Amino acid sequence: MSWIFGAATIETILFVWVFGVEKAWDEIHRGADMRVPRIYKFIIKYVTPLFLISIFGMWFWQEWWPIILMKNVTAQNKPFVFAARAGLLLIFLTLVFLVSSAWKKRRKAMENLR
Repeated sequence: MSWIFGAATIETILFVWVFGVEKAWDEIHRGADMRVPRIYKFIIKYVTPLFLISIFGMWFWQEWWPIILMKNVTAQNKPFVFAARAGLLLIFLTLVFLVSSAWKKRRKAMENLR
């Protein structure tokens, strides 16, 4: 269940740091029956991400090497795990290439508008 800390960390950072703390605070209060105390603004912005990153970091520190080396994977499953990792890497690299080319096209289109 270690993935839940990673998902919660990403969601918290996106909600508060990317979306913006003021917009997030307005969204929290939209449709709420009671006002959330202002101290939670600080807790949501600083304490929660720090806490989740520390939990995720400690898990990573303790478990990353056995996972990378596939210590808990049986010999018959290692090719499948390796293939899954290679497939995920290929998907990631494809997405990086597509985003990069889209940014270049957008930059070129913006320059043509000027």
